[in-house]
Amino acid sequence: MQVKKKLILSLLSAVMLSLGWPERGLTPLIFIAWVPLLLLEEYSHQKKEQKKFGLFGWTYLTMLGWNALTTWWVCNASFGGGLFAIFCNSLFMTCVFYAFHIVKKRKGHVWGYTALIIFWVAFEYLHLNWELSWPWLTLGNVFATKPQWIQWYEYTGVLGGTVWVLLVNILITRIFVASADKLKRSVLYATVAIAFPGLISLLRYYTYKETENPVNVIATQPNIDPYGEKFSGMSNEEQLIPVLRLANLELNDSSDVILAPETAIANSVWEDELELYPEVKLIRKYLQVNPRATLIIGASTNRAYLNGQKPSSTARKFKDQDGYYDSYNTALLFEDGKPAQIFHKSKLVRV
Repeated sequence: MQVKKKLILSLLSAVMLSLGWPERGLTPLIFIAWVPLLLLEEYSHQKKEQKKFGLFGWTYLTMLGWNALTTWWVCNASFGGGLFAIFCNSLFMTCVFYAFHIVKKRKGHVWGYTALIIFWVAFEYLHLNWELSWPWLTLGNVFATKPQWIQWYEYTGVLGGTVWVLLVNILITRIFVASADKLKRSVLYATVAIAFPGLISLLRYYTYKETENPVNVIATQPNIDPYGEKFSGMSNEEQLIPVLRLANLELNDSSDVILAPETAIANSVWEDELELYPEVKLIRKYLQVNPRATLIIGASTNRAYLNGQKPSSTARKFKDQDGYYDSYNTALLFEDGKPAQIFHKSKLVRV
């Protein structure tokens, strides 16, 4: 196969993976987005290529293109950090794919494609749970705007969507390489793999009946620039006022919960002094006027270890005094006349 054709196949997968992502909205493309790369792998498998660049290089080009086209926005927060994440994540993905290629060369197609699904799901599971978590390109997330397609996620979770995507792409790839006597069977397998989970989900979606006693929720988004105003140009009070104004537009006697964004209270507050902050006093005044509502708001908070308390393994030392503290991404729940409830994310997002 000419280098030009390999380049086209490699970039075609990258572009289709990006276009299939929720930001672009061409979701059905995800079912064929891996096919060019899998055809490139099949050619390498059949020809037993040993070139240094070879399949590993073409796969890295695909993964790099997918990562760059889809998660380029991370560079807005940190250009160097964003580039590092994109290049490293592409390398991780390439290694997983190349491991599948090795298994396929040694054990054949069935074991190879099974390994691809197992390896990729294991990789995504690890990527969701270790300290270098990178959940944005988990394949099952591609259906974020198509909930009617994936009602079975309640049983499988998002990784079930990853299996679906990979299985369909593998079966469609087999159509392109199938012999004449196996072509109809390959088409049938691919059709069933797409249609059966989709039909089950659609049936569930359109026959589902809402339970009684629903909760009426108001979600607010003040659209504050996260790269300028949010962490440097505005106080917590100034950021909170638009949230409460937006809530007022929809607030009525049937409203139960008001949701505010992550880090709507952006500048860190100390948890042991929570009720002393002006922004919290503003929330309390608001709930006195609207006592039926519950406000759930994201915040950056700190917890100090006082009176000889043992610091956690993640605690930081104060720079100018003795003692330790932890920083958290936090959800605060406020109800009129009740103490605030505090929930910490398991992982800190903003440092």
